Amino acid sequence: MNQTTQLAIQIKRESEEEKKKYDSERKLFIDNFILALKSQDEQIKNLVKLSKVLLENNKQVEKNNSVLKNKIRMSKYIDYQFVKSKQDFQQANERIQQSLSRQAQRYRQELDRGELTKIQLQQEITKLNKQIEQQNQDSLQKVKSQIQDLQEQINDSKQEQKEIISQSEKQKQFLEIQIQGFEKDKSFGRYKWNKRFFELNNGILAIYEKENGSCELKINIKEDGRSIKKKVEQKRKCCIEIRTSDSTLLFSLENMEEQTIWYRSFREARF
Repeated sequence: MNQTTQLAIQIKRESEEEKKKYDSERKLFIDNFILALKSQDEQIKNLVKLSKVLLENNKQVEKNNSVLKNKIRMSKYIDYQFVKSKQDFQQANERIQQSLSRQAQRYRQELDRGELTKIQLQQEITKLNKQIEQQNQDSLQKVKSQIQDLQEQINDSKQEQKEIISQSEKQKQFLEIQIQGFEKDKSFGRYKWNKRFFELNNGILAIYEKENGSCELKINIKEDGRSIKKKVEQKRKCCIEIRTSDSTLLFSLENMEEQTIWYRSFREARF
């Protein structure tokens, strides 16, 4: 083997070693690059999740801000109504005092002229005192009524805030209420059971007949603490009783006219 052949073999061997080294470094680079891509993909997924959480938090903040704004507006309105009620009471008081002063002045003038006897004067004074007492009672009753209205508005505002917060925390479940009523049995002259049921689904109160399942009436309502209970009487096929903290409504469902009255009363009722 001559020197040229040995040199060629050495060059080939070195070339193969360089190629192996290059292939090893290339494989290591590719593996690291793939790991980096996977890590970046995981970071992107985490960022997407974080953005969703931030979006939900922003929605909740907007709801809370809306509730706070409504509360501020209600507080301003209540302050205005209270000041107005106080002014009305003061004006009524002033009118009473002015009327009393005019009457007293007139009585003094009449006494000076000798036109009234002692008995007549006492009768007039008694009459005037009754008028003043009645005016005071009317004014006081008006102020009490206005204060009561303001208190109801405050309670309604608090209830509305509770509803908004409650609805943001959890989804309300559907409510099914079984109602039973009497229907006249002509053969025996008695009443037999005629079943109906009411289903509260997404704020819609639907009334159904059990025989054919057709919907007779649908009413938009809110789940705001109203209590709907069954109530059966001998002279009615079916009726329902709606109870709240300060009122009770009883409605019959014997015919379309009564259903219409119930529908109108339910919508116009103030709870």
